[in-house]
Amino acid sequence: MFENHPHGGIHHSIGGDMDQTWSSNDPLFWIHHAFVDKVWWNWQQTHPNANGYNGRTFNGRLASTSDALPALGLRVSQVLNIHDLCYTYSNSEQDGGDGGEDDEDGDENDRGDGDGDE
Repeated sequence: MFENHPHGGIHHSIGGDMDQTWSSNDPLFWIHHAFVDKVWWNWQQTHPNANGYNGRTFNGRLASTSDALPALGLRVSQVLNIHDLCYTYSNSEQDGGDGGEDDEDGDENDRGDGDGDE
């Protein structure tokens, strides 16, 4: 569903190069796909089995995280978690915009109750 509507719909709505096989020639492609990646990350954060990988491949085999991604020279398991790709996203609505990192005392995002004695 995501592939055809929110993702593909933008390509078709913008038109021009974005509506073609060579859409990566359009600078908007990169902005759009950065957002697609962020939406994917948000979804992964709210679904405990987000990295579950099952079903069938295009040729009918059972899908596996050890399947190759030929264009990248990687396995599926190597790209499911962006942590291994050396970047993260911040979700300002949930973590105050700092990506949920622990602060100096090890507690995640102490917000306090606003009375000044935190």
